[in-house]
Amino acid sequence: MNTPTPEQIQTLLSTYDLLNNSGTLLVGVLVLGLLTGTVATGILLWDWSRNQLRNWPAITAIIFGAILNWAGYVLYGAAGRIISIEITTPRVWVGTEYEALSEQVKVMIGAGGGWGVIGITAGALFILLGIVSIVKNFLLRRRNKAGTPVSNDAPSLRF
Repeated sequence: MNTPTPEQIQTLLSTYDLLNNSGTLLVGVLVLGLLTGTVATGILLWDWSRNQLRNWPAITAIIFGAILNWAGYVLYGAAGRIISIEITTPRVWVGTEYEALSEQVKVMIGAGGGWGVIGITAGALFILLGIVSIVKNFLLRRRNKAGTPVSNDAPSLRF
């Protein structure tokens, strides 16, 4: 019979506490970040189509991208801690009083890991679009520094 080490037990309990107590909050942060970041990215792309030179949608997209990355990494990291125990010592919880708790944590890991990947990917996309937008605006301003404002019928800078 396998006997979990005190470190493995502590990892299981801390991961359970994180996912049980903060998991809903982190998923809520991810959903709110996805919605707000999507709106900011939509405004950013709308500005691109109209040759607007506003940086606040890009900065907003970068901020929410960073929040999404943080929440995604926390959820994905929690999933990774338990998965590493399962890989290095398979069936370590079988026959112990922690067996039921480990099964519950494995179910939570499926959801947490999935939301984590979504947060990391969407966050990286928002950050990338924000940076590209700021660089694009900078290049357009340099091109138009003679004082000619950029209008809707002016040729746009294409990448």
